[in-house]
Amino acid sequence: MRWYTAIGMKKDDADGRFCVWVDGEEKVLTEMETILWAALTWSFCEEDKVHSQMHRLLVFSLGEKQAQEWADKEDFQFCLNRLVKRGLVVLTEGCTKEEAVYSIISRSVMAPMAFSRTERMKHFMEALSMGKGLKFSLRAFKKPLLTEEEYQLLSYLQREGDVSCHLKCLKEEAKNREPNLADSLQEQIQREFISRVAQLYYKKQLVIDNIRREDCLEANGTSVLAQAV
Repeated sequence: MRWYTAIGMKKDDADGRFCVWVDGEEKVLTEMETILWAALTWSFCEEDKVHSQMHRLLVFSLGEKQAQEWADKEDFQFCLNRLVKRGLVVLTEGCTKEEAVYSIISRSVMAPMAFSRTERMKHFMEALSMGKGLKFSLRAFKKPLLTEEEYQLLSYLQREGDVSCHLKCLKEEAKNREPNLADSLQEQIQREFISRVAQLYYKKQLVIDNIRREDCLEANGTSVLAQAV
């Protein structure tokens, strides 16, 4: 099965156009690209459910009638392929969602999702203008409910967002502490770390800034997480 998720952080350029920053590069999106990218942000979606996920967002934003006009499957598939080619959406193969999450996050460079008060006010006003109601709109000011462990992990990832670096250092740290540690236990430690990163992603505290190339994953690095454990 194929799984998809969006990459990058939303920004508005000087002309007010919707754009996404990916690995330091600004990319302007078309209207349909914007909707599809937003539908895949902070989620890992199975290929045959991507269209319905986008359609739900369209219905929520535009209403059922206008959503039907937008949700042409041929245009949708073209748009999805274009987002993948532009590096705004990443896909991977996996029999389960857990496999897909591991495959993508283990190669990801994560970036913290920080909203200024001005940005929060803008999101609040946009939600009100779209008729989403006061209760929903006030979510723009809601602080995330994170555990102390999650805040600590978020701090580590703010200092070093390259997940592959953390995984490598965790493996080396485990070997140093227990030279005869079984490979299966080492893998379990890494998968638990990926799961913790994924939870911060689902909670919209992180975005995927870029995906490391396969030939870069063996690069040396020092993990601030490994230093702290």
